Amino acid sequence: QICTLKDTANEIKKRQEVGRGMRLCVNDKGERHDTDVLGDTVFNINILTVIASESYDDFAKKLQKEIAEACDTRPVIVTANLFADAMAQTEDGTTVKIST
Repeated sequence: QICTLKDTANEIKKRQEVGRGMRLCVNDKGERHDTDVLGDTVFNINILTVIASESYDDFAKKLQKEIAEACDTRPVIVTANLFADAMAQTEDGTTVKIST
C-alpha cells in the first residue's frame, strides 16, 4: 500500500514509489508469495492500493494503463504452444522448427 503525504511533480520519484509498492508480497518468513506458492490466486493477494492526491491518482492511472498495454501480449503462463513454430538450433548446429 502506498500513502503519499507530500505531493511531488517529479515523475521519476512517483515511478520509484509505485515500483516499490509493486514488489511481490512476502510472508512473515520472507518467502515470496508468487505463482509458485499461490498459483492463480496470486492476483487476489498481490494488489497495490494507492492513497494519494488527485494529481498522483492521475499519474497512477496513466502508469497502470501504460504497464497494461506493454504487458497485454505477455503470457502469464508459459506453455508449449508459446514456442510453436519457433526456430531453434540443436547442439550439432542444425536448425529445427519447434512443433507442439
